[in-house]
Amino acid sequence: MNSLVTPSDISDHMPSRSLQLLRIKLVLSRFRLQQLLLLLLLILLLLLLLLLLLLLLLLLLLLLLLRQQLLLLLLLLLLLLLLLLLLLLLLLLLLLLLLLLLLLLLLLLLLLLLLLLLLLLLLLLLLLLLLLLLLLLLLLLLLLLLLLLLLLLLLLLQLLLQLLLRLLLQQLLLLLLLQLLLLLLLLLLLLLLLLLLLLLLLLLLLLLLLLLLLLLLTTTTTTTTTTTSTTTTTTTSSTTTTITTTTTTTTTTTTTTTTTTTTTTTTTSTTTTTTTTTTTTTTTTTTTTTTTTTTTTATTTTTTTTTTTTTTTTTIFYLKKYFFMIGHNNYCISLHV
Repeated sequence: MNSLVTPSDISDHMPSRSLQLLRIKLVLSRFRLQQLLLLLLLILLLLLLLLLLLLLLLLLLLLLLLRQQLLLLLLLLLLLLLLLLLLLLLLLLLLLLLLLLLLLLLLLLLLLLLLLLLLLLLLLLLLLLLLLLLLLLLLLLLLLLLLLLLLLLLLLLQLLLQLLLRLLLQQLLLLLLLQLLLLLLLLLLLLLLLLLLLLLLLLLLLLLLLLLLLLLLTTTTTTTTTTTSTTTTTTTSSTTTTITTTTTTTTTTTTTTTTTTTTTTTTTSTTTTTTTTTTTTTTTTTTTTTTTTTTTTATTTTTTTTTTTTTTTTTIFYLKKYFFMIGHNNYCISLHV
């Protein structure tokens, strides 16, 4: 019997909704830590590439001062490769940041479902703000890199133009075509800048929305409560009426007996048939209870009456003086006698 498993035991071992939410939260936190580590590695790589880019730019300036065109071309190609790598890294960083933002939003929803403390919500919102600022910085860095890339392209085109002009004895048509190409590149650059500006505006709108959420969460309202006390006396009287209806049980039994006797000289046969019919009526009891409650409220009023008693001392003084004179006269009469 102890080895049997009941449905109640299974339901006891089933995980509840809060436990499932906590497990989801733990998985999200682990994934977020991994993404943060990857983000830090990408940032380090980005810094290293930026240092290399600066070194190459210094070499480019030196070569420009020395006026060596072939080396300049090679160096520009290297710079283009580095810039492409930087752009790829920045795109990866942007994707990671977007994933982190989504994870933070999921955590916010989980916290709202679990009804945790307000401080955790505020910390998560601040972290969202920091991530958005980092996104803005990355977008600005992308803009700068794109500008630098376009400048390098323009330098390359200029060098190629000079070489082609020297090779083709300065043909005007070719020069015009190359200038048109430069104009097209500039237009593309302007379009890219406009797209990046639109992204920046969207991020600024997100920041404003988050700030509004923070303000809504941090605002508190104060209320004033006035309490008036009144002395009352309450008398409650209760009347209970019970009606009981009982149906008795009646049982009817009918018995029929048939006896047949046949007598012969040698054989006697007796047959008896018995039929029994039983009728049973069940007992039904109905109880009806009616409760009536009467509440009487009385207000107590207390009246205080203050009586002031004034004693007149002048009448008592004259009465004393009168009796004193009578006594003095009697004393004088007794002396005279």
